[in-house]
Amino acid sequence: MISREEIDAKSAELGVGPSHVQRDYVFGWLLAGLYGESRLGDRLVLKGGNALRKGYFGNTRFSEDLDFAFPGRIDPQDFLDALNDIGRMAQARTGVQFHLDRTEQLSRESINREQTVYTYQLFFTDFYGKSSNVPVSLHLDVTEFTRLQLPPRSRALIHPYSDHEACAAHVSVISLEEALADKLKCLLQRRSIHDLFDLAYSTFVNGEIQVDKRNVVTTFLRKTIFAPSPGAALNLLTAIPFDSMRHLWDSTITCARGSLPEFTDTVARWKTELDLLFADFPRGQRSEAAFYPAHLRTPIMEAGAERKLVRLTYDGRERLVEPYALRFKRRKDGVGQEYLYVWDRTGGRTGPNIKSWLHYKIGNLTVTDERFEPRYEVELAKAGEFSDRLGFSRRTRRHVITPPSGRRVRRR
Repeated sequence: MISREEIDAKSAELGVGPSHVQRDYVFGWLLAGLYGESRLGDRLVLKGGNALRKGYFGNTRFSEDLDFAFPGRIDPQDFLDALNDIGRMAQARTGVQFHLDRTEQLSRESINREQTVYTYQLFFTDFYGKSSNVPVSLHLDVTEFTRLQLPPRSRALIHPYSDHEACAAHVSVISLEEALADKLKCLLQRRSIHDLFDLAYSTFVNGEIQVDKRNVVTTFLRKTIFAPSPGAALNLLTAIPFDSMRHLWDSTITCARGSLPEFTDTVARWKTELDLLFADFPRGQRSEAAFYPAHLRTPIMEAGAERKLVRLTYDGRERLVEPYALRFKRRKDGVGQEYLYVWDRTGGRTGPNIKSWLHYKIGNLTVTDERFEPRYEVELAKAGEFSDRLGFSRRTRRHVITPPSGRRVRRR
């Protein structure tokens, strides 16, 4: 285990808290064990924020968890046992004290008919000798039946600490272009400040690795409903309300001193970069009319996230609705359209019911201050993806795991 003095020095050098350094250090050893010692390393692909930090850019932001793609079905208990094996290896080689009796599967969440995300939690004792009754926790997410669009890369593990030679490994990492395609999709769906930072850092702050920008967009289009209309995607990405993220830029991005550019400049450069990314793709097509435009999409997404009712007119009639989903569907004649699915409280001839509406019949849309308790899953954070769901289920698809000890586990 590296010394407290090294943690303090690294913390001061980077301008981040010691807890971030500790987690980053332990993540390195877990990845070294996973890809150097474990049978699971042959099939797991690292993705998400730590794929960028541990596989590509040593000075990008710190990430709070490890996120993996798995091509087949996960055996949850087998994976938990493998994590404890890796923890034992890391403990023997570093002296980090893992609480292996507390390693647990926190939850599982079905994200479509095939895929489930399993969340695991490990614990280790703070390097500063603080009470072991309140250990530091680490989260790992594993998504089964993941279909990657591009082959993963084998990258040397980035571990910027004095024991880096002992912690050497080659990590299977999602390709940089596919990682950024995922970030584009997520920026469109969840408007996360972390996605904006990752895209900006990787495309124009980074001077280390050349990015195939055309491949980023091509992969993004394959992963979303926008392949027939790249211009529609560009319009929506450009219209994201970035100003609403401003207050989170300095407070939630944890990265090395000097790696965080000024927010206003970043947004301006990112919009220019977006234009360059899509420069070789067609725009202004008639097919752009098939998608909900930004002036409707933005308030609908915000209403869904905040569970607020929406007041609008549809076909000239005023309605009060609960927003649930934006789904792209093709009719029997092959024409594709994006539909808004709502619970119409106003009713009309059919009474209150779930309804699907086209954007060009909607007018006077406003988000009210009145909140609603969802009767179905709110899927708006998945807008832009292909959906295999035909209806709506009243059942939750999140499952909390109760450990054998009976100890209560927080809901994910």
